[in-house]
Amino acid sequence: MNSPSFFGIASVLLALFRPGMLVGQDIDVVELTTEEIQQAYAAGEYTSVELTKAFLERIDRYEDYYNAFISMNPEALDIAARLDEEYRSSGPRGPLHGVPVVIKDNMDYTGLVTTAGFWGFSTAMGGIDMIPGDDAAAVERLRNAGAIILGKTNLPDFAGDGTRTNSSVAGVTLNPYNVTKAPGGSSGGTATAVNASFAVLGLGTETGGSIQNPSSAQALVGVKPTYGLVPLEGVYPINSSYVDVVGPMAKNVHDAAVTLDIISGPTTDDFATFAAVDHIPENGYVSVLTEAIIEGKRFGLVGSGWRERWLPLDPKTETVYQAAISPLRDLGQ
Repeated sequence: MNSPSFFGIASVLLALFRPGMLVGQDIDVVELTTEEIQQAYAAGEYTSVELTKAFLERIDRYEDYYNAFISMNPEALDIAARLDEEYRSSGPRGPLHGVPVVIKDNMDYTGLVTTAGFWGFSTAMGGIDMIPGDDAAAVERLRNAGAIILGKTNLPDFAGDGTRTNSSVAGVTLNPYNVTKAPGGSSGGTATAVNASFAVLGLGTETGGSIQNPSSAQALVGVKPTYGLVPLEGVYPINSSYVDVVGPMAKNVHDAAVTLDIISGPTTDDFATFAAVDHIPENGYVSVLTEAIIEGKRFGLVGSGWRERWLPLDPKTETVYQAAISPLRDLGQ
């Protein structure tokens, strides 16, 4: 598990920053959405600083149990304060202004160690610190949109496990729904952080199931984008030549679409992204979140039959799977 000094970061920030502000637990952060946050900001119900403090207090309270993080961002509250000042002077940047999020620790964030889950990239574990001077392209886009990166989440060493999230840096990440069940991998740290309401949403990476697996295991909406839709610059690769991707993980489709709108699109930082030109909805992915968009579409479904010999589905899972098919069929007619 993480060291005591790690857990102390959130406590120190909370103790020292702006005494007398709204107590964090007065804000219910559980299941909070980006739309609810922007409505609250517009109504003056709370500020980015107050919301960030509420999330940090929740992390401080429950992180010992779930172990979602490898490192925390010591500047999170300062960033929130600057975003509050900006909001007062010029309004919000967009739907992620002042929204607390997390990123998987194989993505670069300026000034924070990138470990990729490997002890050799951490001086605390006897290795060397890999401290980037620039953000990963997708992370930079989040920050430019006003998101507040609270910390970097756990992953198996070099993202090498699709079921568990056990790293040689931070140890074992648990599934908040049931700590006896696997959280999924390799983006299990991000999944657990979002599931436990340590953040509103997060970024994961996938080569072969690493967004989809933990999203499935923890009842989240995970989007595995087409290769080239989201830039990979600044992300520790497994197979960046054609299969690695960065994608959002959230508690609802809208927040996942909002995030995908922000992180997708071409950039000279990653020339593979120019394949996305003319393939992104003109008004963004949020604009096509309608039932009408499904009409006439064909969906390929993986039936349970291929699993029966080696890995049969739980009957409850089979029931839920089958129940999801009929509404899709009805909407597609």
